[in-house]
Amino acid sequence: MEARSGWSVTAIGPSSEVTDPEELARLRTIGLRPWAMEARDHFIRISPVMLNGRRLCIDSARLADQSG
Repeated sequence: MEARSGWSVTAIGPSSEVTDPEELARLRTIGLRPWAMEARDHFIRISPVMLNGRRLCIDSARLADQSG
């Protein structure tokens, strides 16, 4: 099992769905990957007024201990 890491982020500000076909095509090529297994193909643009977050990580040894 591999180590996983990511961020838990809260962004506060105006948001809008990305609908421009050229921008959607560009976003699909930049390597964004959801943690959820099923495909995601919906993009939201956020112009943050306030932004905070924390890093989440767990190593494979810790995952193995938790799974019994």
